[in-house]
Amino acid sequence: MTEAHGVRRRRVVVATLVGLAVWQTAATLSATQQWAQLLGTAKAAGWFAAYLYQAPSWTTLALLTPVVVLAIERWPLGEGRAHARLLTHIGVSLAFGAVFLGVSVPVRHLFHPAPVSWQIFGAPFYKSGPQWFVLGVGAYWMVAMGATLVDVRARLARVQGGEAAPRSASIRTPVGEAIVDLASVRWVQPRAGGGSVIHTDSGPIRAAMNLVEVAAALGPDGFVRVHRSRVVSIRRVVEVVGSPHRDGWVTLDTDERVPVARRRMPELRRALELRAVDA
Repeated sequence: MTEAHGVRRRRVVVATLVGLAVWQTAATLSATQQWAQLLGTAKAAGWFAAYLYQAPSWTTLALLTPVVVLAIERWPLGEGRAHARLLTHIGVSLAFGAVFLGVSVPVRHLFHPAPVSWQIFGAPFYKSGPQWFVLGVGAYWMVAMGATLVDVRARLARVQGGEAAPRSASIRTPVGEAIVDLASVRWVQPRAGGGSVIHTDSGPIRAAMNLVEVAAALGPDGFVRVHRSRVVSIRRVVEVVGSPHRDGWVTLDTDERVPVARRRMPELRRALELRAVDA
């Protein structure tokens, strides 16, 4: 596992733990409110019983929180790209709410006697169902906005602090570790039989790492995946041909052409815009 993959995994774990703490706090508050409202009524029950009724739904939100973090990483809302990503996130948030509703409401009703068929198929359409759907969608956007603010603040901190970008990367090769000058890297492609080939100004380098691992090792600031089998250096791109509706290519400063998949085109253009801002 590369260092970048380790960092990514730690981020997901931290997001899960933070989500668990936040949503369980919400469960505690919700259970306390329900318990207080039912005091002195025929439906009065113990606080722990109220908590057991509330906790499964909030736990579901905690477990789904990393999904939002990954969605924000895949389709960032910062850096002036919110308008281009808005429809995507609206669709994902509605799916998130539907999954939350479909899982949490039946689980909550497992604590109450009811036919299994009703728990699975009827519970999501129970009178409280729409409320939990809206809660799931709202939770998605709350986490998404939080993750976006964290990313924007981190970027501003790097710019204001004058943090220098790394100049080299350690790449695992069949004969050991190699230190690669990032400025010399032009593009990367998979190698037949496994591994990758890193095309540099001083010649190709055979890496004993797949394309995803190489991209992570090179870093996200100066490189972007433009195709399922290509990664390019943003600083070496001089021309982009294509659109979100058709495949295209980029021309590098060495006159090489690298194919670009149409679904990767928005990400490529965003990376080029960020490079222009940093410059």
